[in-house]
Amino acid sequence: MKQLAQNNPAAATSVELYAPASGLGARNLRIFVCETGGADSVFTIYHDVDGAVRDETTAIIEGTVPANSYVELPLRIEMSNTNHGLGVVSVTGDVNFTLYGEEFVA
Repeated sequence: MKQLAQNNPAAATSVELYAPASGLGARNLRIFVCETGGADSVFTIYHDVDGAVRDETTAIIEGTVPANSYVELPLRIEMSNTNHGLGVVSVTGDVNFTLYGEEFVA
């Protein structure tokens, strides 16, 4: 397992965290959501087949990460298309998202 992506988006700004490169897929994914600003923060993780839509229609996880702590989330999905994307957003800009997993030749 290796780090595939990391992002610390601005408050309330959804961004793409990861999409497989051409010819690759990913599995055994884990996301660590870490809060560093001292206040609980609500976050959302999205999975979209074209990687472009990050709203309630593509949300797969919504949760709260406690102040100065982290949440580890295993994802039971496999991605094997460059159009598939994982997106993230949090209420505050003090949340870091780190994705780990295994890439394979698709």
